Amino acid sequence: MRPPRILLFLLLLGGGLTGCNRMAADRAAKEGNARMEAKDYRGAVEQYSEAVKLKPGSAPLWFKLGVASSELRDYANANSQFTEALKLDPKFTGAFYNRALVRQILGDTTGALDDCSRAITLDPHQFNFWVTRASLRISQGNTAGAVSDDTEALRLEPDSTSTLFGRGAARWKLNDLGKAEEDFSRTLELDPKYPQASYSRGLIRKLLGKPSAALEDFNQALTLDPKRPEILISRASAHMEQEHFSDAIHDLDRALTLDPKNREALSNRSLAKEASGDLPGAIADLSALLALDPKNAEGWIRLGNAREALGDFNGAITEYTHALDVDRRSSEAMSCRAAAKMRKADLEGAIKDADSALTYNPSNERAYNTRGNARRAKQDFDGALADYDQALKINPKNALIFISRAAAHRGKGDSKGALDDLNQALKLEPKNATALAERGYLRIHEGDLNNALTDINSALALAPKMAGLHSARAGLFYARHSWPEAARDYQDALKLDSPSQRAQARIYLWLAHSRQGDQAAAGQDLKGDDWNHDTSPWADSIALFLLGQKTEADLFAAATTAKAKVQENQQCQAWYFAGIKALLSGDKTGAAERFQKCMETNCKDVLEFHFAAADLLELKSRIEQPK
Repeated sequence: MRPPRILLFLLLLGGGLTGCNRMAADRAAKEGNARMEAKDYRGAVEQYSEAVKLKPGSAPLWFKLGVASSELRDYANANSQFTEALKLDPKFTGAFYNRALVRQILGDTTGALDDCSRAITLDPHQFNFWVTRASLRISQGNTAGAVSDDTEALRLEPDSTSTLFGRGAARWKLNDLGKAEEDFSRTLELDPKYPQASYSRGLIRKLLGKPSAALEDFNQALTLDPKRPEILISRASAHMEQEHFSDAIHDLDRALTLDPKNREALSNRSLAKEASGDLPGAIADLSALLALDPKNAEGWIRLGNAREALGDFNGAITEYTHALDVDRRSSEAMSCRAAAKMRKADLEGAIKDADSALTYNPSNERAYNTRGNARRAKQDFDGALADYDQALKINPKNALIFISRAAAHRGKGDSKGALDDLNQALKLEPKNATALAERGYLRIHEGDLNNALTDINSALALAPKMAGLHSARAGLFYARHSWPEAARDYQDALKLDSPSQRAQARIYLWLAHSRQGDQAAAGQDLKGDDWNHDTSPWADSIALFLLGQKTEADLFAAATTAKAKVQENQQCQAWYFAGIKALLSGDKTGAAERFQKCMETNCKDVLEFHFAAADLLELKSRIEQPK
């Protein structure tokens, strides 16, 4: 009978140990709870660890141990501990959710998303479950799923500002800007002092074309959080859209005070300065930007553009070359360098760079336009037209290319084609001063002086400082014999035009003064340092002839010292000035003969041709009047 007694004793002994273990486990768990409440997480881990040793089949104890380990940021152990809890209780909702949080921290987004989804399946009425899954879906690129989850969360807690903001951000990412604006607006109704919501709604409103409303939001965001450079940069951008460049520059100055190496602020301030006409300031900002980011090909291109706008073509070419050092296949940099070479009259270099630009990007319309301009300058009008046609296939709404093609048509003698292109340019851009000016010049060539004056007036209203326009209008007034108006415009031209144009303006200012009998004013027009600075050999010959210091034979001899086409134009001018000299001396018949010779040159691109026509018409009417 002894063996059965021993077995019974062991059974009784075993039963006694289990009861003791349970009590010890409960005591350890209770102490763990106290330590958690006291935020003694290390002590809590020790107590819960003791409890699970004594009671390893308790899912709640494993769960509590996982929570305590999480508080200590011991996420690897917490993950294992939550997993133990789920082995014991596969429907333990809290364990799934907490393991999702731990896995998210550990970078296991897929596992975290799976755990969160299982928690939602077990208990779909927990707000935090939906919000957490929304953030997990965002990290996996499932933005639409995140919006859906945030919407479910908001059914449970409609006034959660953080969830409304998060859904607004997700909707923005989906380009649902109207709904995003609604979410940010609702967030601000609930919490008007939520700076990120004000800032985000401002960005949305800017995208929606509401710059004034965007500015209000940026102002509010800066009132709440005045030291955030990105808000200042965004407000500056809104000022830029409204062409408030000084306000934009002020904001960007503040942003750079807060963050002196902020590349976006430097880049945007350079744009604002360029738009306000401060090209040296723009160059300084771009130089600072490139010192921070020398591999920024776009920055080098923009620096080249700014130098080119200042007329520093060599400097521009250097910057475009820097851009190509960064990205040797940059079609944009190559086409910009081509354009700068074109402006330096390096026609072959411009064509070569344009060819390269088109090799890397056959759809580069600027490269076609630049190559067309270079070919036109070489009198290759057919080649130029082919390039302009190709550019317009790429972008049929580019008014600049229509203007360029008009010049090629005009070079071929196709005035109708030129007029059609200029009309098309103005259809696309009714306020394009260049197109209006070019149409005015074309109409002068065609003898349509009244409509030419209308175009030149319109161009001047848009661009009162455009070189050549005052001279052109002065010429039209001169052709009408409106001497005071002509003199006024020639005086304005002296302030704006190039030296060669100024020399012509001085000559015609002398003529306008002389023909209205103001000899005192005329006496100053062709003399002094200003004349010496502006003159050219041909202009000097004209002036000396008009002043009686050269003969008519001398004038015609000077006219023949240029290339063929220029010589034709100068001979046309010589006949006109010879006629004027005869007219001023009272020899109307001699004047009429010379004006007729001027018209026989058929140089319609020369203003003097049209002046001669006007003067001849008036002279004939006087000569033929009955006595």
